[in-house]
Amino acid sequence: MTDHKNYDATFCGRLPIHQTNSIQPHGVLLLLDKDLQTIVQVSENIRQLLKRPVQEVAGAEASAYITAESRGALLAAVREGFEGKLPLTLTFKVKDAEEPVFCLLHVVEEGFIIEAELKEFYAAPPRTFIEIYQRIKQVMLHINQCNAIDEVCIVAARELKKLAGFDKVMVYRFDDNWNGTVVAEEAEPGMEAYIGLTFPASDIPKPARDMYEKNPYRLIPNRDYTPVKLYPLLNPVSNGFTNLLNADLRSVASVHIEYLKNMNVAASMSARILYQERLWGLIACHHRTPKYLSFEECSIVEMISNILSQKIASLQNAEAVFLRQQLTGRFATIVENMVDNGSMIDAFAGNAALLKEFLRADGIALCWEGHIETEGRTPEEGDIETLVFWLRQKARQQVFHQPQLPLVFEESKAFSDSASGIMALPIQPDRGNYLIAFRPEMVRTISWGGNPNEAIQFEPNSTVYHPRHSFQVWQQTVHHTAKSWHEEEIAAAEQFRGFLVQHTLNRLN
Repeated sequence: MTDHKNYDATFCGRLPIHQTNSIQPHGVLLLLDKDLQTIVQVSENIRQLLKRPVQEVAGAEASAYITAESRGALLAAVREGFEGKLPLTLTFKVKDAEEPVFCLLHVVEEGFIIEAELKEFYAAPPRTFIEIYQRIKQVMLHINQCNAIDEVCIVAARELKKLAGFDKVMVYRFDDNWNGTVVAEEAEPGMEAYIGLTFPASDIPKPARDMYEKNPYRLIPNRDYTPVKLYPLLNPVSNGFTNLLNADLRSVASVHIEYLKNMNVAASMSARILYQERLWGLIACHHRTPKYLSFEECSIVEMISNILSQKIASLQNAEAVFLRQQLTGRFATIVENMVDNGSMIDAFAGNAALLKEFLRADGIALCWEGHIETEGRTPEEGDIETLVFWLRQKARQQVFHQPQLPLVFEESKAFSDSASGIMALPIQPDRGNYLIAFRPEMVRTISWGGNPNEAIQFEPNSTVYHPRHSFQVWQQTVHHTAKSWHEEEIAAAEQFRGFLVQHTLNRLN
């Protein structure tokens, strides 16, 4: 049972990451009104793109700085509709010349945000489409040849490191409590290894995880950047801070910059891995020196994260289908064996081994009209009676499953060796009639990347905090925890409970 402090639910979980009101300096940001006619707000480094002072650009007509052809392209994109961020090349009027610039367009409540690259940060010429296409096809080939999730993650980390050139690429998988474990890692010699280590949920707090469900990646090319504020400070349309949640250039919290410094990382990029529209994990890329990726290169990382997400989803769905087929076959056999049996206790005795296998448990118990019948590894009869009394107090009418029973039922610590996990099927709960499956305690050691109880260091008498300095392995032995039931197993158990309830009613009638 994990008992470390969950800062994710307190300070880390409340960071207003969309209200930084500033951007990173490797690009410029323009906010246009909903009609794409007026430049409502700009980043204070706009002079680097337009060679004009910020006071002159903010509030000006868009046609003064964007060519008619590019404004037409913007209007056409808006008419046709788009989701997320739309890449396009816009031509800006720069003094007496015109300058084509690669940009991203996305929608906010007040209008449209344009993020434009500053070419001075990107010395290398962009790769051609055919070069990118060929490389992506190779990555897809390698990933799609994998037959297991661990193998997929290892291959994705290796291929992305070769393609994007980061010093280190890791694949990071979340557990049910949003702690993340590094399941794959490719790194240059001399870099600290994190493979197999688990990091607490507060390292990637809830606002950041929510952001990744909307945005495919986040890039910090140089941790030592000076944030660039927006001008005017308050959005003239909303009279508040502009929502920069979806902006690639959005500045990040100072505590995260400090975290990168403590890891000896100068540049960082993270890309999401989704499963069933929820965050499954992240691809984390680190570099020891500043590393600027163009919007185009970022899109390559995004594509690889999408390919990885699809492959993981395919493998997990295939596992679920196979498990469902197994459970369906066993369910049919048990029902056929029990349907003509008048006594529930006799039906249990005749199918106990198959029931234990169906519920995927080490032991099962039938509590029926004051009698207890068991099969396999179970608590003592008196302990089962105590557990049933507790279950009846909860008055649950559906399957109850809990892989950490001592966490919610203190008395169960006495028999956690055989029943740290239970799945209870209430048949006639008011009469104490239950079918209960047990899973034993699985004592395991978690290797944390630093002490999770020291994930945050608070300043004296203050809510100001700093991330930990050490990422040395800190081991924790976890007790009173069993293997969790898969959602397919829970669904099958609920279906079987329905059969038992109906079978009991039919027998009584």
